[in-house]
Amino acid sequence: MSRNTGPIWLEPTGKHKGGVNHLGLRRPGLYMADALLPGFTNTTNQARYYSVIAFMYAHAQDTEHLRLIESAYVHAIRRHEHVDGVRPSHVGAVSVPHGDDKKLPLTRSKRIVSALDAPFYGPSAWTLGVAGRSISGKHESSKLARDIAKTISVDPSCLPKPGRKTVKASSVDDLCPLCLCIPPKGRERSLLEELFFRIDRPRAEEIERKKDGPRRRSMALLLHALVRTDRASPYILQRFLDSHLGRIDYKPPDMLTEEAFGFAGMALRWFFRHALETIWAGFGRLISRYGPLGTDMVPYVDQTLSEAKGMGPWNPETKRTVGSIATDLENSPERELNGMDEINELIDETPEQAILAAAVQLAGIADVIQHFTDINRFYHRFASWGDPYWVSMTGFRGQADPDLSLRDWLAHLFSRYAIAQHFITGAIKWQNGIDGYFFHPEEQGYILDPPGRKWWPDPGRTKIRSALNIMKGLGLVNEKDGIFSTTERGFQVVEKVCSISSS
Repeated sequence: MSRNTGPIWLEPTGKHKGGVNHLGLRRPGLYMADALLPGFTNTTNQARYYSVIAFMYAHAQDTEHLRLIESAYVHAIRRHEHVDGVRPSHVGAVSVPHGDDKKLPLTRSKRIVSALDAPFYGPSAWTLGVAGRSISGKHESSKLARDIAKTISVDPSCLPKPGRKTVKASSVDDLCPLCLCIPPKGRERSLLEELFFRIDRPRAEEIERKKDGPRRRSMALLLHALVRTDRASPYILQRFLDSHLGRIDYKPPDMLTEEAFGFAGMALRWFFRHALETIWAGFGRLISRYGPLGTDMVPYVDQTLSEAKGMGPWNPETKRTVGSIATDLENSPERELNGMDEINELIDETPEQAILAAAVQLAGIADVIQHFTDINRFYHRFASWGDPYWVSMTGFRGQADPDLSLRDWLAHLFSRYAIAQHFITGAIKWQNGIDGYFFHPEEQGYILDPPGRKWWPDPGRTKIRSALNIMKGLGLVNEKDGIFSTTERGFQVVEKVCSISSS
């Protein structure tokens, strides 16, 4: 037992795997993205992959046969002369073994990665109804998925038979029309559009309420907002947030207001996580730069306040309070809660200023959380998601006394989030034998493990980019130099969605 550190500290595991969730803040944001865009993950970004999956499911007799078909498909893509000479990314391209010019292997001793694995398209395909299983466990697909499969001009006779270990090279060439370099057109594109929006082929009421309806309205809202922003996430998130707070004149269609409220709440959580992780990352930079400064927060706060020179809304004077900082930010032309650009520029060179900017951002977030607690709004629960381990926004707001001095605010942020929250999350990871801690206390204070280790704030991913890429593949949006814009076909989809939502 040590008077400075408490009980003997848990030994680091030494596995240092990196990771993305060292404050345990990731889960609420994922839940929000799942609620708004069910059926997507952050890796489902190719609309035509659903045609491939529909085709494989339509002709596979069981899981093993499906894997053989998928291996044959990967071989075909390797041999295909791609449109514009650009080979798109295909799941399994690395793990399917190569062969010669006559026979191509379909299996290997080590399991081959599949597009239906959880990190890729499997959960999405099941949620959307492309692939599934009957009660007996047999492969089955929906009528819509089978109709999609029929649009593919591939003769099923080229497919490997169940139990085969190899396939003729000449046979797999017939699978080339399935390549992702070929955009869906005509009936295939129309059916894929129906798969995502479910306008003409609705499913059961429960699926409509929890899955298809929210996804359809969220995608339509993104199309509507892009017309006026031509920007992707995070700019579109800021737009929804500013619209809800009355800062800009963007108004979503009446039928899409609940999804707009949901995206605004997700935006707030996105900036919230980034700011808290900045406090944590900045604290690590202070340890790295100045060495152990004890386990009391005073020297860390003093060092941070040495850069508090009142140079603007993101760098307040030492004497300010949380309430006055939030007011100044609201009244500033730089009032957007997105201080990420400012923070990311400062985190390495002047971590104290990055910490101050994050503290300002968190004061502003605490001030506006009240605008997301209306129980009459469908997505009002977003604000309270996170307790007890993942930090809810409403719980955070309860700790943000507007009369707190900047000094006390920084001490609270350091102790509660940079240290306590990391240790809570690290303990959970440590007991599972994975990298648990980035720093730990010793007699002289907090030290990095290993010395010189760095980490950066991460706001998380939102699935917005995946949804935009899917709609790009359907011809609903265009992209040029990373800028998205809605097409005429996209306009028509928005009108359809608003029409059925109002009926």
